[in-house]
Amino acid sequence: MPFHERECGRAVHRKRRRTVRRRRAEKNGQLIIPEPLTWGGKRPGAGRKPRGKRPGVSHQRRPDVPNPNRGALHCVIRVVEGLPTLRGKRTMRAIWFVLAGFRGREGMAVVHFSVQRNHIHLIVEADGRQALIRGMQSLSIRLAKRINAALGRKGKILADRYHVEVLDSFRRLRSAIAYVLNNARRHAYQHGGWVKEEGYLDPCSSAFYFDGWRGRRVRPPPLAVPVCAASGYALRVGWRRHGLIGVGEIPGAGR
Repeated sequence: MPFHERECGRAVHRKRRRTVRRRRAEKNGQLIIPEPLTWGGKRPGAGRKPRGKRPGVSHQRRPDVPNPNRGALHCVIRVVEGLPTLRGKRTMRAIWFVLAGFRGREGMAVVHFSVQRNHIHLIVEADGRQALIRGMQSLSIRLAKRINAALGRKGKILADRYHVEVLDSFRRLRSAIAYVLNNARRHAYQHGGWVKEEGYLDPCSSAFYFDGWRGRRVRPPPLAVPVCAASGYALRVGWRRHGLIGVGEIPGAGR
């Protein structure tokens, strides 16, 4: 054993230094180092992966908002599991008056909505992408505080970021309105295999403020109005090109 590796008559085992070997090449006299050199930084496939039975909403950039004359947006707010149904008397009252107090704030207007057991559907108009973000943040905070107060609890209410879908055609807009206003029928048909009675309108929605039912006129209840009148052509007139909506339609049932 070489002298420099002996110490007081004992052999000293030294660990070999780990080195990173990089392939290098020269092209036109310039040194080229292949990428990536490390595991960090922005790259395809980076970031937290969705897990669980219901993966969370992606943290990608929010989509651009269509002009209200050409389209609208469908947003979904979901709450954590373990809460009482949002369709209960206390929680529904809180949600109703939050929407009534929010009308037209932050450059965003809620035109249609429906409340289900653990989520809320909204069809909204917004003045732009930033108006959508500010409006949904403000509305989500208001809902979380009022629902917690109604249930006499503290803690997290919203399960995840809100989901948003761009409705950029009159046909898609008509389908989304039917989906939101008749969502209670859809859930009953899908999960229970039964159909609600003829003429049923969901009281936990804005169905009584909607004037696009086929062959039926409805009278709004004597409560604070929770929605705004549509300002853009798409939600006022455009979707009607594809026909009015039947009270008994079941979205997604093939009928």
